[in-house]
Amino acid sequence: LRVNAPWGGCPIGLPIGVRLHKKGGPTTVDLAEVIAVELSRWFKDRHLEICADGAYASLIGRHIPNATITSRMRKDAALFEAAPEKTLKPGRPRCRGARLKSPDLISKDLNKNEFTSREFNCRGKQVQTLLWSKRVLWYAVDKTKMVTLVIVRDPDGICPDDFFVTDNESFSDVDVTAHYSGRWSIEV
Repeated sequence: LRVNAPWGGCPIGLPIGVRLHKKGGPTTVDLAEVIAVELSRWFKDRHLEICADGAYASLIGRHIPNATITSRMRKDAALFEAAPEKTLKPGRPRCRGARLKSPDLISKDLNKNEFTSREFNCRGKQVQTLLWSKRVLWYAVDKTKMVTLVIVRDPDGICPDDFFVTDNESFSDVDVTAHYSGRWSIEV
């Protein structure tokens, strides 16, 4: 649970669910899903905003009730356009649209003018960054639901580009970036 302290600064991360991972047992993603589903049952009237490291990005495809997943995306993820409209032609309709470049290749093709300069709250401090986003289908994670890819670029060019993803289509690129940066409190 991420809590913003009344005195400000970096949010505080509090553990609220624990599972024992045993070799040969359920994966850590399976255990995270169990915790998330359990929390969504406890708090049926609340919407969970789950922010997880990239190793847990596949939680997006688990369709956890009353939950939004925000995570880091692999830079080599296979992305697609949305599936085209169904036609009257015989045969199974297409499940996905045209193949897109991987996030890493997309970011290399983007010039600085294609990004939007935005400010967001990064662990209690306002930070200026460059953002670009697009709705895509990450077929390996979820075969039906579109997700939002956000590419974050350091305006000074010092840090490498970051790639974030969320299944909440109402989140803006700033919301996704700020939400993921708040994940750091669990590391502390």
